[in-house]
Amino acid sequence: ASSRSGRLQLYWVERGNLSVLRRATTDSAAATDPAISPDGSRIAFVSTRDGNPEIYVMNADGTDPRRLTTEPQADGRPTFSADGSEIVFQSDRTGRLELYAMGLDGSGARALTIDSVSQTPTVSPDGRTIAYASVRNRSYDIWLMSPDGTNQRAFTTTPQQNETEPRFLRDGSLAFLVERREDNRTIRQVVKADLATGAVTLLTGTDLLITNYAVSPSGDLIALVVPADPTERRNPVYHIFLLPASGGS
Repeated sequence: ASSRSGRLQLYWVERGNLSVLRRATTDSAAATDPAISPDGSRIAFVSTRDGNPEIYVMNADGTDPRRLTTEPQADGRPTFSADGSEIVFQSDRTGRLELYAMGLDGSGARALTIDSVSQTPTVSPDGRTIAYASVRNRSYDIWLMSPDGTNQRAFTTTPQQNETEPRFLRDGSLAFLVERREDNRTIRQVVKADLATGAVTLLTGTDLLITNYAVSPSGDLIALVVPADPTERRNPVYHIFLLPASGGS
């Protein structure tokens, strides 16, 4: 998402030539939160064209946009199920952020979480696990559950730091953003964890104040969103940095 046109719209960037940008949406309002379907044919995204944030889906070339949600409260952060048949998303339709799932036509919406602030879902490549961030233990931790919302359990339990923004990698490992205070400054790093062993590997250093990130569909690249000036709070400008998912510069 970029505001280079005057309002937030969605763009593609060519991996072979990073200077080549293609606009993916021509929305009458802001378009954000893009998510690509497993087969690459569709994009789910959030638009405010109808007055508040709602979830839409369109073809990857930007044609045939369709509205999926109609709630008066904000819906956001869509992600596709492993087989592309459903969309998992967050919504504050009950007064706090919870997770929901629905069909590609917006039908059959059902709650997956009901007892805490839960957000930013991601679905494992095998479709058996949804990871998300929750504040059930007062700090943000990464939680796991089955696709139907059962078997909810904490994957991290670290009150001294926040873990948010989980993203599954193609090999089934889980990346997430860790925020902590160190030497009177805020440190944010992307790490990846093995779900079976819990072993954690650092993917980024401490030199960039990362605000968000994304993993490429092929799983080999990570895109980092970084403020140009971390001290600018009123009108921040952001850059995107790319690095290999295996770590490095």
